[in-house]
Amino acid sequence: MTKLKMLTLTALTGNKLRNLTLPAGLTTLTALDLQYNQLTNLALPMGLTSLQVLNVEDDELTELALPADLTALNALGLGHNRLTNVILNES
Repeated sequence: MTKLKMLTLTALTGNKLRNLTLPAGLTTLTALDLQYNQLTNLALPMGLTSLQVLNVEDDELTELALPADLTALNALGLGHNRLTNVILNES
């Protein structure tokens, strides 16, 4: 995990990902682009305090729970999923 602690951008667009679990400790991550996959599940850990952009458009998500400490988040792309439940946790 120590090698990822300086990661600022993760772009995994256009793959066939169905599930993704991010490790804890990605405190410098500012953008996470996961659009055009087949994600049905996404687990975001606490501690993504620098995350500004989260894009999960054009996936297969039916539910999404966001951690309470996404205080820097200013862009959230959720379009073209199968969402029936979105949980925006408050701190």
